[in-house]
Amino acid sequence: MAKINTPPNNRKRATREKNNPSTYRFWNFDYTLLNQDSISKKYEKSVEDKVLTTIYQHGQNPLDWNQLTEILRLSVRQHLKFNKNKSKTSRLALAKFTTAKFWKNRSPKDPAMIQNFKDARKELLDLQEKEDEEQCQHFFAQMHRVRRSRRMKMTYEFLRTFKKRTGRKQPKRFIPISTWTYELHKVKSPEFRISQSDKKANKSPSTDTIHNIIKQMKKGTVPGPDQMVIELYQHAPKVFVKQVTKIIGKPCENNSFPQEWVETIQIPIPKKARPQSVNDYRTISICNTGYRIYATYLLKLLDEEIKTMGNYQAAFMRYRSTDDHIFVVRRTLDEK
Repeated sequence: MAKINTPPNNRKRATREKNNPSTYRFWNFDYTLLNQDSISKKYEKSVEDKVLTTIYQHGQNPLDWNQLTEILRLSVRQHLKFNKNKSKTSRLALAKFTTAKFWKNRSPKDPAMIQNFKDARKELLDLQEKEDEEQCQHFFAQMHRVRRSRRMKMTYEFLRTFKKRTGRKQPKRFIPISTWTYELHKVKSPEFRISQSDKKANKSPSTDTIHNIIKQMKKGTVPGPDQMVIELYQHAPKVFVKQVTKIIGKPCENNSFPQEWVETIQIPIPKKARPQSVNDYRTISICNTGYRIYATYLLKLLDEEIKTMGNYQAAFMRYRSTDDHIFVVRRTLDEK
């Protein structure tokens, strides 16, 4: 089942779904705190204790995917602070600015409304500038706690958040949500099952294999519907990785995997400067982290098979080019 993330012209529905606390409350944690050794060790110990406690209480081994996800959620709430995007003073200033803007639009020729709008805007901008300066001072004051190998990257990522977004505002065009639902159902992928005769595809992975896959996965990626970033798995203890390995081994044995892995978020991206219809967008699928780990393991098995191919195959192969093959074909045709 696919969850639809609406394009910018359908923000009203998306905002209402985002305010659902049961679905999006977990989104506001600061996973960058895991780069601090002290917090990372506390988080790792918390996950390990919760895994062992859950196994002892339920007498179930391995745990299911929902239990592992809930363990990560509890550990995050316990050790990773929630970030409030704005202070109370800034939120009040934003509310005042929104109200002033509303009344200015209602009475665009009223000098009092225009002056009230300008004052509210100036107050909001001054508060935002002050908070940005305080945030920078706090960030660089805490930099000595971060490993030296991480300081340059963290500084770049922090300063990138202050980059101003530029570009022309494009005219909006409303596309009904029913149209998006219909178009997405038309491109639904067919059911895929692994053949039971394929012994290599049915081979269950080892804990070391999954551990290496998790460590090598790219950081800073957008999470799927479960809102679990890969950093939470990379800082998890060995006992947690063992549980993940057992769950990933189930699809290899009986062609069944957790239902949560099937859910994706479809994000429309404009292909044109002024999109007018659904065909002017292309969609990308944001999968859950569990499925990403499983798909990476399948890709590893495919890479092992591709290595057995001879030098005659150049297309769609890593570190190979078709230039030599094209040259040979053209030379052969010229000689004829």
